[in-house]
Amino acid sequence: MSATTESYDRGYAAGKAAKPTLKKWMDATAQWARTQYPASAHLDYWDECVTLDQERLQCPPSTAKFPETAGLPDRLVAERKGFLDGSGGGPRELAYHFTWFFYSSRRLNTRYVGVNQRANHCTAVYIRDSREGGQLLGHNLDDLRREGLEDFPPPRTGPDGARRRLNYGVSSAVLCDEEPQEIFPVNVWEIMPKDCRQVKDIVAFLQRYNEFWGAAKRSGR
Repeated sequence: MSATTESYDRGYAAGKAAKPTLKKWMDATAQWARTQYPASAHLDYWDECVTLDQERLQCPPSTAKFPETAGLPDRLVAERKGFLDGSGGGPRELAYHFTWFFYSSRRLNTRYVGVNQRANHCTAVYIRDSREGGQLLGHNLDDLRREGLEDFPPPRTGPDGARRRLNYGVSSAVLCDEEPQEIFPVNVWEIMPKDCRQVKDIVAFLQRYNEFWGAAKRSGR
């Protein structure tokens, strides 16, 4: 199976999975943005995202500087085609899925004043040896309540049937105050070389690709 076929299949699966709740999530996200960034309330966020999404695809990085991105544009085109076919959506739905997080962190955070409760109240905790037995890891996002979050209930039992709760994550919503020059959609975790296993090598790789993913824990894909 070719890389573009795999990308199309992944996009199709993502689009099909997103289809039932896509409109609800977009409506809830727009309301969240108007509340968090009141100075941006006049914007049509999805038109803005479509414009940025198209601009991003027209700015592929230099493969001389970022050799790991070779062939990536074709794979992204295939993945996006798959998402459109799977979701039945159009440019706005496509831009929401692939560019909203990048738009939020690289445009709203840099051009509009936000309440940003996430940065003020997020908490993470890890207990190596709990009294209950085993490891405990949890975090909270003290954010504005949004519809759709109920679609992701925490697990109630483990493989052995024992009741437990485990939420994985880390609090690192660092605000971006400068807009990066590199805006092409790059998921750094997917293109990281397989022989990049030691912490020092991973850190060096992430530093080299910092503009593509920095200022937040996610890749901005």
